[in-house]
Amino acid sequence: MKTRIFLDTNKVYTDKEESLKEIFNSNISRLNKFIKDNNVGKNVAVCLPEVVVKERIQQKIENIKFTLDGANQRIKHLGVMGHKNRQIKPRKDYKKVLAKNAQAFIKAESVEVVPTPKIESDALIERAIHKIKPFKSKDTGFKDSLIFLTLIDDALRVKADTYVLCTENVGDFSDEVKTEFKTKTGKDLIIASGVIELEEVLDNLYTLRLKRKERDELIKNLVFKKIGEIMLAINKHDNKNDQGWFTNSPIRIQHPINSVWMYGAQEDESKIVGYDFKDGQISDILETSTDTFQISLKVETQIRREDENKDPYSQVFTVNTLRLPDLYGFRNNSKSFLVQLDCNIANGDFKIRSVNSRF
Repeated sequence: MKTRIFLDTNKVYTDKEESLKEIFNSNISRLNKFIKDNNVGKNVAVCLPEVVVKERIQQKIENIKFTLDGANQRIKHLGVMGHKNRQIKPRKDYKKVLAKNAQAFIKAESVEVVPTPKIESDALIERAIHKIKPFKSKDTGFKDSLIFLTLIDDALRVKADTYVLCTENVGDFSDEVKTEFKTKTGKDLIIASGVIELEEVLDNLYTLRLKRKERDELIKNLVFKKIGEIMLAINKHDNKNDQGWFTNSPIRIQHPINSVWMYGAQEDESKIVGYDFKDGQISDILETSTDTFQISLKVETQIRREDENKDPYSQVFTVNTLRLPDLYGFRNNSKSFLVQLDCNIANGDFKIRSVNSRF
């Protein structure tokens, strides 16, 4: 049985400034290691739609421009201390360099790049107008539709039994999409949300007997039994690092009359005193040794403030000299944290390695 796995842009994305030359994250390498370790390489192919490779290169160019603009702004600010204002000029060969890096990675990881088929513009327009999935509206879903049509074209040309698409946009690839794929190609399309789920899919397809679902459920139960300790670590972390916050990042203010970008927002009358558990999701599980795992847990919290019992009309944001009431929900009432854990499912040992609120 042959399986072809396609990855969406959001599953290979990386924007680390310290590795601007890297086009793809570690998911492809990790997936290939899993395939190799379980001896299914002859039956499983890892693929990238051509549009994903092009999008990643363009995203990297934008990352470089953002980093360059920030560096030049800082150099300009240093001028007040007598430093020469030597601005860094952008190079003209970013696209060429990044394309070369992408091809080197693709070759090293034995990834197959699947070209975008020739698609009549009328066909795309029809899908957009009628909101045929993965179009969500006539203005959104264009790239996802290109990926889907690439999968259909590939399935009609290549001898494979099952297709798997790994994407964060699981809701856009509904049963309606799977049915269309089956009708047009006679093959099954499986949608997976991440590498963990991909491993489970391969476990089921090839009867690897890894019992990934049972293992993941065991880890999930162990982690959420420790949620009290995790919340204690989150509150200790944020009390130490983030009390009384300021930001130079833009904050989107949605006003009934208009929307504006504002900088340097300060929350002046609502000191954060703690965080309560709201929701949690395990985003990654990595086995480091027998029965021992590194876990990434995204925790959504409810912010607790000193002024919770005040009249809501008295709660305001100060943005420079503009004061706005909280009537329209301007204040942020939740906050996400990424918690890195180590656990041993054999003896129940559990250790919190790090807590990060900026990820």
